[in-house]
Amino acid sequence: KKTDNNQEKTPKQIEEEENAEKRRQFWRKIRVSILNKLKIIIAFAQVLSSMPAVFTQIRYPPTFKRVSSAWNLIDVYIFRLLALECVFKSFNFFSLLYLSTIVPIFFAIVIVLVTLGRQSALRVFVYRDVIVLKSKLNVV
Repeated sequence: KKTDNNQEKTPKQIEEEENAEKRRQFWRKIRVSILNKLKIIIAFAQVLSSMPAVFTQIRYPPTFKRVSSAWNLIDVYIFRLLALECVFKSFNFFSLLYLSTIVPIFFAIVIVLVTLGRQSALRVFVYRDVIVLKSKLNVV
């Protein structure tokens, strides 16, 4: 194998590069694994912190109340922050439930559409570049 400045790589250099790549892949897997576990913990914390507000008829032990209120810091609930019930008099629990259901679906659809748009735009650019390259090489 040759390096950028046309020098032959020694077996030791090749082995070092392979080991460096293995280390990068290992740490990438560790990072992804930690991020996945963190997502699960955050989702659990959000469910736990909202339980006393949703299930109001249940008497929770004081310890559970303290733990769930501590996890409340992670629970970033945008509709509660907006205080829509102050702006719209007819806004109630069912309106909040409707918004909480529809808004994530809407954003998921927008993300899918943007991704598909970018992919089709990329295909157009690649196709255009192939046509330009063929014309320069006089290939039919």
